[in-house]
Amino acid sequence: MKEAAIVSGDIIASTSLNDADRKTLGECLIKMTQRLDRSFHVYSRLTEGNDYLDCYVPETSDAIRVMLAIKCLVKSIPVGTDNLSNQTDNRSKFFRIYGIRLALGIGELKRLDIENGVIDGDAIYYSGRIISENRTYNKEKVIIKNTLFNVV
Repeated sequence: MKEAAIVSGDIIASTSLNDADRKTLGECLIKMTQRLDRSFHVYSRLTEGNDYLDCYVPETSDAIRVMLAIKCLVKSIPVGTDNLSNQTDNRSKFFRIYGIRLALGIGELKRLDIENGVIDGDAIYYSGRIISENRTYNKEKVIIKNTLFNVV
C-alpha cells in the first residue's frame, strides 16, 4: 500500500472556553478544513465535539505545509480573552498561547473510506498515539513542552 501522511491535532484547553467561543472555534475549524481541502486536496475529520482533528494528506511532500497551516489558522481564530480571568484554573490561557497540539505520522495507509469517515493504517496510529500521550485533559497540572511532533 502507498505511504501516506496523517496530521492529527488536539485543540488545547478547548473545554475551558465559554459557549460562544466554542461555537466560534467549531465554525472556524470547519472553514479551515474546507480551505485545506481546496488547497491541498486533503480529507479532514473533526471528532470529539470539534476538539480533535485527523487530516489525510495525499502528497506527503505537502504534510509539513498542511501542519503549519493548521497551526497558524487555529492560532488566528478570534476567541475572546474575556474569560481568561474568570477561570479558576485559568486553562483557557493555554488555548490562546498554544492553540493546537499537532502530530505528523508518515507510514502505510491500509484503508481510507471518506464516505464512512474511516482512516486506518500505521500513519494514523503514529500520529494518534503521540497526540494521546501528550494530552492535558483531566490533569491537575498542565505542562506543555511541545506542540509539534513528527513520527515516521
